[in-house]
Amino acid sequence: MRQNGTAIEPQRAVQWPALKLPQFNGHYDGWLEFKDGFNALVHDNITLTKVQKFYYLKSCLRDEALNLIETIQVTEANYDTAWQLLYDRYENKALLIHNHIRALFDYPTIDTKNHGSLRAFYDAITKNIRALKILGEPTASWDRILIYLLSQKMDKTTRREWELYDSKEDLPTMSDMNKFLKQRCDLLEKLEITNKSTSRSYEKRDNRAKGKLNAFTAIDKGGMCCYYCKDGHAIYQCDKFKNLTGDQRSMQVRKLSLCYNCLRPSHRVSECSHSGCKNCGKKHNTLLHSDKDNEERPKNKEERSNAQPVPQGSTSTTAMHTMEKDNEYEVEKGLILSSTAMVKVKDSRGNLLQCRALLDSGAQSNFITEKLCNRLNLKCNKINKCVVGIGISSSKIQYQINTEITSCDGKYTTTLDCLVIPSITDNLPVKSFSKQRLNIPEGVTLADPQFNKSSSIDILSGSSVFWGLLCEGNLKIKDSMLSMRETYLGWVIAGGLHAGDSIDQSINCLSTEHRLQDIEQYLTRFWEMEELTKMKPVSQDELFCEKHFKENLQRTENDHFEVSIPFKPNIADLGETREMALQRFMKQEDRLLKNDSMRSAYIEFMAEYEKMGHMTEVCAIEEGDKAYYLPHHAVVREDSRTTRLRVVFDASMKSDTGLSLNDVQYVGPSRQDELLGIILRFRKHEYVMTADISKMYRMIYVKPEQRRFQRIFWRSDPKQEIKCYELNTVTYGTASASFLAVRCLVQVALDNVEAYPDASRSILNSFYMDDYLEGASSEQELLRLQADVTKILSEAGFQLRKWLCNKENLSEKFQCVKGLEASILSIGENELNKTLGILWNSRKDTIQILVSKMINNKPTKRTILAIISQIFDPLGLIGPVIVIAKLIMQKLWQEKVGWDKELPSTLISMWTSFKKELSELNDFTIPRRVITSNASRIELHGFSDASEKAYGCCLYLRSKGTSGEYESKLLCSKSRVAPLKRVTLPRLELCAALLLARLANKVVDYMQVKFQKICYWSDSQITLAWIKGCSSRWKTFVANRTSGIDNWLHIASADNPADLISRGCSAEVLQKSSLWWTGPEWLKTLDTDNLSTESIRLDILPEEKSIANILTLDNFELFERFSSLPRLTRVFAYCLRFIASTRKRKVSNLEFLTAEEVDNSLKKLTHLAQKQSYPEEYDSLCKNLPLSKRSSLLCLNPILQDEIIRVGGRLQNS
Repeated sequence: MRQNGTAIEPQRAVQWPALKLPQFNGHYDGWLEFKDGFNALVHDNITLTKVQKFYYLKSCLRDEALNLIETIQVTEANYDTAWQLLYDRYENKALLIHNHIRALFDYPTIDTKNHGSLRAFYDAITKNIRALKILGEPTASWDRILIYLLSQKMDKTTRREWELYDSKEDLPTMSDMNKFLKQRCDLLEKLEITNKSTSRSYEKRDNRAKGKLNAFTAIDKGGMCCYYCKDGHAIYQCDKFKNLTGDQRSMQVRKLSLCYNCLRPSHRVSECSHSGCKNCGKKHNTLLHSDKDNEERPKNKEERSNAQPVPQGSTSTTAMHTMEKDNEYEVEKGLILSSTAMVKVKDSRGNLLQCRALLDSGAQSNFITEKLCNRLNLKCNKINKCVVGIGISSSKIQYQINTEITSCDGKYTTTLDCLVIPSITDNLPVKSFSKQRLNIPEGVTLADPQFNKSSSIDILSGSSVFWGLLCEGNLKIKDSMLSMRETYLGWVIAGGLHAGDSIDQSINCLSTEHRLQDIEQYLTRFWEMEELTKMKPVSQDELFCEKHFKENLQRTENDHFEVSIPFKPNIADLGETREMALQRFMKQEDRLLKNDSMRSAYIEFMAEYEKMGHMTEVCAIEEGDKAYYLPHHAVVREDSRTTRLRVVFDASMKSDTGLSLNDVQYVGPSRQDELLGIILRFRKHEYVMTADISKMYRMIYVKPEQRRFQRIFWRSDPKQEIKCYELNTVTYGTASASFLAVRCLVQVALDNVEAYPDASRSILNSFYMDDYLEGASSEQELLRLQADVTKILSEAGFQLRKWLCNKENLSEKFQCVKGLEASILSIGENELNKTLGILWNSRKDTIQILVSKMINNKPTKRTILAIISQIFDPLGLIGPVIVIAKLIMQKLWQEKVGWDKELPSTLISMWTSFKKELSELNDFTIPRRVITSNASRIELHGFSDASEKAYGCCLYLRSKGTSGEYESKLLCSKSRVAPLKRVTLPRLELCAALLLARLANKVVDYMQVKFQKICYWSDSQITLAWIKGCSSRWKTFVANRTSGIDNWLHIASADNPADLISRGCSAEVLQKSSLWWTGPEWLKTLDTDNLSTESIRLDILPEEKSIANILTLDNFELFERFSSLPRLTRVFAYCLRFIASTRKRKVSNLEFLTAEEVDNSLKKLTHLAQKQSYPEEYDSLCKNLPLSKRSSLLCLNPILQDEIIRVGGRLQNS
């Protein structure tokens, strides 16, 4: 192209690299960067449609942030909603500031003086301070605090340099700190570069002079740093490194990514120009030559912690691959070895028999073969257990023995409780092989010298013993995946002989005891929630616990309770746990070292434990002192508003005698109301409040002489010495902890019942463990209760926190302990507050259901149960949805599906449709209060119904307000699935009616409300006829369920809300159903004072007894023919015998009457005489109706028993 005679070349477009969109995973520290980047690249880009922006948004999100909007459908209209949802969630200035400040305080201390760690520290500090400044924080005035904080994070050398740093001002500023850190980083980086170049120049110069360089060439120490210990010498001059065994040195070289030949980084062995081993000439360093291995074990914990952990050689499977050669002793490819050992077992005569044992860390029990058991001739104890192996193959165990095993050298002895089974596994290993090709170090004592010979297993040692056998030694065998681990029985070998080979021929499976504890907890929690518990008689153990508590209760100097643990008589049999607890602590410490945030929280928790005097260091442990050592681990609860990480102590760990601390403690009785009753009362008050007790268990001290049973191991730094502590307070996780804590709470109420009667009653009735739910009808009453309860509990050391109220103006007036974390939560600060498993929105005063985000796992019985158990609905507010879940579970059992087996297609479709609807439960909002304000009349109406699949009932509270209009609201419901054995529909309807009557009785007792009317409704006329008829008319099943049920009315099926719970429905249908939430429409206008209670008349009723009717006349002839009652009785008895003989077509051979025949004759005559003399009274008693006031029998309070009228007055007054 030309312009004005000048050629102009066209402008070429520059192809820039594609911009990578920012990613955000829900962590607040990355929100600002993500928001600005996404706004610039996507959100403010006018060339993109909203659907495109939505897809870009979802592609940028991860984890928690993605879960927040994942359920929102990608449409044009929903983009703004999704972005606003993210903005509202993460544009939280207070939380952003909190996270950046926490990042400053939680940054780990620098323990190495290299430029990389210091520069990372400098960058992190600068980033967080800059972010705080952007958020409007006055960081310019924080110099003193920040300088002190940052200096404490520096290593000793850097901190010394900072103290010597000459600042221009009298006091250093953050500008000085930034300048110092930058200079320090630059200096260290230059020194490291210089050291590397110096090292390389020395190598080149020495190579030119000598032609080759061995591993011991001296290098100037001034620029040298050991790769292993970080001191100023070469690694081949490091005494610590040389003290390691050959295998351990090889392992450290691999871990540090060093050359195997010259022990330097940045190149491979094949690229190394240095000479090889002095001994064999191969391409490896002389220090790594296997013939020069030093078998000395690591001498201290630091060296042991530096060793790479190897897999434990005890697994529940052993496998083999096809032999490549026919030679029996040729090593197989893919052969897996399990840990075996030769041990000696003591028989009934005290002799020691040698046998072969398998050490299995995955087995939950110990096993012994019947063959060895017969040889030992020990006493067998009769038991009944089920043992399950791979594929849910189960075996029944009938015998258990207690035996003693000893190591071959006699230095280790322990006792085992073994389950007796025919065989443990096939011969191990599957095939014999030669061990000559294995590089097993010399001088090592093997636990099983013939580990390579295929032979039988006589005994299996499970995890209860396995971890106590382990020592510090840890080796890796070259050219294989085999590992060696030192135990008290000797060195065991386990792992694979060759890596990467497939295993496809056979698998030997070891049995493990099938406990499924987690699944049982799920089942118990899910099904017990639907049960109506009955009052249980107090057991002797519970009486002992109560007596023991009263006799040993004391108060400390600061008025805290001091209690005694109720131990069982078998406390003397509690064995040793020290070694097992120590092993568990070391493993827990290793886990914490891999997670800095968890480790910091763990250390903070334990530091607080010690600071508050709740644990004390044990300085001296007496020889032979009987004690129990508790392992501990972390439990993280992300939804907790106060303590997200808690340290939990394991009192269920078995000692070497097979008993745990929980096994030797009584559990104690429950002294609090049921959960259902507490929540029901919570729904009746106009003004309500909630709180919980801060560290409830830890406010109660244990007697000093019992604290030795609560010992733990702890240290905050792996470089420190492990210390032993005793827990001084009641420990969460012990069997009696709940009883002791609750009983102390009850004692507080009993001690103050005269001075504070209302507060004492509130403590007794409104606490469920440490959660407090209470209400009142007026503001003054609520404030008085809050003040009194807080006062008397604080005097006993129980501090209430996390106060919430449905009236914001009242929460400001609450009296709380100063300085207690989360004492009052503002209503807008955290709207959803989980109270006893339900979510209460205090601002809206509503109840909500929470279903957690579900992972799309393969549907199995185990995963289905785990998801269903998340729905915690003690009131049955979403009962129709729960019924579907129950039916699915019943179908799983009916199909006999294994826990992890693939489900049939019909079940998969049922579960898939149900799972899709579960998330809709999160949208449910249910009013907390069920009674109208200033109600003048309160009624209780119950409805029952049944289908062939399930039956259930629901209760509604109907109240009349000041306007004169009635309101009805769902109070609670219960459901049951129909039995697998087919039951007739009328019987199921009767079961539903009985369930309703029992539930209503519970509600009346719990609510403590005066109901002006209680009505029960059913759409089954047969059920109503059964209930209103005389129970003696019906067969046993019906008769046992109709006595004591009254006030029943008939309702049309279309108006029965219980129909929903008997058939089940989806969450979407339930949410829109006014019939379920408020009952039938006519319930609002029903006149309950004029209800018709006419009896139901049906021509044919099922379940009616077949009664032989005797024709009765007005004047029975036999009564007039005989003047003597004995003679009349005998004559009538002969008549009855004749009738019976003709019916049976069998003539009696007896000449004389029996006493039974005479007694039966007298009863029949009495029955006839009563019906003839008192026909009206007899008919009324049969129909369970009151007698007429004109009846002559009324004063005798007659009752009908065995079809005979009997006097009831004296019986009732006895």
